[in-house]
Amino acid sequence: MQAAHNTGLPVYYPPGSYNYTTLTIPGGGIVGGGASVTSLVCTDATNADSITYTGAMGGLFGDFQMYGSGKPNGAAIAITGTGSGEVAFTDFSRVIFNTWPGCIKFNRASQWSIMTCRFLNYSQYGVTIDNQNNGDSGDSSIGAGSAFVTTTTTAVGIIQVSSGGLKLTNSKFNQGAAAYKLALGTVVGGTATSIILISNCSIEGMSDHAVQFARASGTATFSHVSINGCEFYIPTANKVGIYSVDTSGFLSIVNIGGGNTFSVTGGGTSGAMSLDYIDTLVIDGNAAKGPGGTSTGILVGTHGTNGLIGVNQMTGFGTAVTPGAATQLIIP
Repeated sequence: MQAAHNTGLPVYYPPGSYNYTTLTIPGGGIVGGGASVTSLVCTDATNADSITYTGAMGGLFGDFQMYGSGKPNGAAIAITGTGSGEVAFTDFSRVIFNTWPGCIKFNRASQWSIMTCRFLNYSQYGVTIDNQNNGDSGDSSIGAGSAFVTTTTTAVGIIQVSSGGLKLTNSKFNQGAAAYKLALGTVVGGTATSIILISNCSIEGMSDHAVQFARASGTATFSHVSINGCEFYIPTANKVGIYSVDTSGFLSIVNIGGGNTFSVTGGGTSGAMSLDYIDTLVIDGNAAKGPGGTSTGILVGTHGTNGLIGVNQMTGFGTAVTPGAATQLIIP
């Protein structure tokens, strides 16, 4: 297997099962005969990433399944590049990742895409994004019917540390801690990064806040967030669908609306969203049903600026809307 990949060309794996420990792919990629018939089985039990892609551009991965049962840490595939370079135009399509700590790790990558892939039974993350070459280099996408499904209550579907321009659409998230988590870190090459579009996704059964925004380290800022057309099911007490109360005030230009729906059944302070310390926030056109009690449909803290809450249908909550002091509330 390693000898074939040393050519730098895409390697075709006919239907069958292929055992390996670790592989380094300098270019090309992996093409199987179909995810139901071609299986790559990692037998390595160390913390190493199982496949490391070091090519400069054009990685292609499609039509196979990967098993990682037994590994304590590491990713199924790590996109790293070489030296200080960055990998561009890596595509994943119709790949099933089954029983890994992490599935795909983008360390030095931009302009990549994930389409119609399945991330199953991951224990840490489905996809992690941390562009260590340029923290504001992105233009990447996840969607076309991809699915993230795990029963590990601490696992996160997508973790974004740095990278700009991510589009997340038409995907399914079922169980785990969170569907998407921005844990903004130190941004290489600048102090700001931007653009996350989350649209037409189904997000259900998370043990934590379903979509989260926070700054984990550094001084970088993040802006241009749009969430629309998504369906949320929130069954966990004291958790919400969309959450950001980071006191560093790193987040700005956030638009939540355009057909989002929330079904909230968790007790306590559960709700559709809880947001604070955001500059320029618009919440409009959402519909949510709550569990009563002390729940709040939309909670906006008192530390944000330039906030606007438009027309939202909130029923079944103890409190429908709590606007912050700097938030304009439009009542129909």
